[in-house]
Amino acid sequence: MATRFHLSVDRRVPLPLTADDLARLDQLKLSLESRRALRALSDEPVDGEPASPSEAALLHALVEAGWRALEHGVEEAGYAQVAAEDGASAAERRGEARRRQPSWVAEQ
Repeated sequence: MATRFHLSVDRRVPLPLTADDLARLDQLKLSLESRRALRALSDEPVDGEPASPSEAALLHALVEAGWRALEHGVEEAGYAQVAAEDGASAAERRGEARRRQPSWVAEQ
């Protein structure tokens, strides 16, 4: 079992890459700014200088960034759903409050 960074690699799978994918990967290897942005998104140490990270390390960082983006999207959708449900129940609560007699009516 190989070790990458702080995690053990349980399985390696083939990854088909198009010519565009390979060109982007080469650009990522050469661009320190792109690697810094990828590190910010993935929290993987791929922005070291002067050594360029391996292709496997870059692909792993891209996968991590994708997972984080996916989790963020799911979380955002969940919050939107809760807000929509809460908005509907807030309107219902306001309607019920308007139909109730105020508490001070009983005092008169």
